[in-house]
Amino acid sequence: MGGSLGPLFADFFMDWFEDKYMEEIKKFVSWKRFVDEIFLLLKVINKSSELLKFLNNVHPNIKFTEEKETEISKTRFELPFLDVLVIRDSQKGLQTGVYRKKTFACTYLHWESLTPRNYKIGLINCLINRAHKICSDDETLKIEIAKI
Repeated sequence: MGGSLGPLFADFFMDWFEDKYMEEIKKFVSWKRFVDEIFLLLKVINKSSELLKFLNNVHPNIKFTEEKETEISKTRFELPFLDVLVIRDSQKGLQTGVYRKKTFACTYLHWESLTPRNYKIGLINCLINRAHKICSDDETLKIEIAKI
């Protein structure tokens, strides 16, 4: 987003955009936004291209893109949103877990480095706190803590 004011301006613009067009948008979706990232739950799945076309035609200074969920199995679909992995399971409903990009190297800070011990403990506490906030069930939380 460029300079340090980029996220602030993006948030202001998106707030204005939502105020102006939300009545039209709500016909299609449940809309959740963080700055310029939007998570949508469509009421009718085959309307995504129609909604994307509408959103991209309402203002010349903004272009939306879409990332659709990926099918993991016949009953399980996944979609990353920020650092959350949203899982749609036909038996369990919506679940969440911690998302890491495929390029994640599993290294934050080497324990034997000369970094102060309280920084290392703070990092572990931060990762565990994040897991508690993101993971929607005990099974996912246990897996995440084992990774940490």
